[in-house]
Amino acid sequence: HGVHNCPFERPEVAQTRDAAVVSQEDLDRAQRALVLKDRKENNSKCQLHERRIQFASVEILDKMGVNDLESVDRGPVYETVSASGEIAFDQPRVAPVSSTVAGRVWHLTEKGTIGAQVKRGDVLALLDAAEVGRAKTEYLQAYAQADLRKRSLDMQTPLVSQGVLPQARVLESELALREARIRLMGAQQTLTNMGLPFQIDESKVVAVEEVARQIHFFGIPRKLALELASRLDLKTTTANLMPVIASRDGTVTAVKTSLDEMVEAGKPLFVVSDTSQMWLIMNVRQEDVKYLRIRDANTPGQKVKFRADGSDQEIVGELVWKRSEVDDKTRTVQFRAELPN
Repeated sequence: HGVHNCPFERPEVAQTRDAAVVSQEDLDRAQRALVLKDRKENNSKCQLHERRIQFASVEILDKMGVNDLESVDRGPVYETVSASGEIAFDQPRVAPVSSTVAGRVWHLTEKGTIGAQVKRGDVLALLDAAEVGRAKTEYLQAYAQADLRKRSLDMQTPLVSQGVLPQARVLESELALREARIRLMGAQQTLTNMGLPFQIDESKVVAVEEVARQIHFFGIPRKLALELASRLDLKTTTANLMPVIASRDGTVTAVKTSLDEMVEAGKPLFVVSDTSQMWLIMNVRQEDVKYLRIRDANTPGQKVKFRADGSDQEIVGELVWKRSEVDDKTRTVQFRAELPN
């Protein structure tokens, strides 16, 4: 069955210190292996086993200086399937980072470099985007109008009770205030859609100038905003700044932009990946597919041992997925395993 002079059939060929004992469990395990795959028959004419040199004792081996041999020991023999493969990032753990608006790359932070470790919310770059400036201007105008309408209504209300103003005038002012607040909500929603959810507490009286100051660097983390404010003149620094923010924890594995480059909305500027786990994509021969088992809800996937070219390190993973069709050219089936990095 493909095992030359099997010691299960001929226990005397196993050079052990003690007599070899073959149990039924040994035979059953061997039978399962034989059933798994077709085996080539041994060549019955082969006489190589008769050329064995057998020493009378371990002491004679030592006397002759043959000391780099060990006695036969028991151990499991595993059936394996070999396949070529390549490492790839775990796709659900890869997050392209882009901007919701077009603009010019105004500033690249230390986090926006290859290999940088980032947390979700870290700023990778700042864009100078005219659309952001227009949205902020619209918000300030809507806020100023709503503030003016409210002040006007507050002054008119007591005059109605005194009979100085008709009730209709107050109703007109209330309607104007409602329209101004609707416009303010629309401007606020525009900023939110850009990823800049700016909002003023309506319970507090905030001057328009203060709102303009707050919104100038809005969306930029306080530490970075203070750094920019300390070395830049707010009067001359653009208010069109749009932060490009990491959407997950991980490592910056790709930077696809540079300073002063004009970028489009939705274009990936960075790639942030969680590299703690990787994918191993393998191409398995069609005839070996029946021996493999992928993970499901009830059972784990088969163990995969991977060794990269030029490395002795062996990484152990698990089969989790297979493609449903065979490649027309290579006649292989693609499997995927998950590996710790």
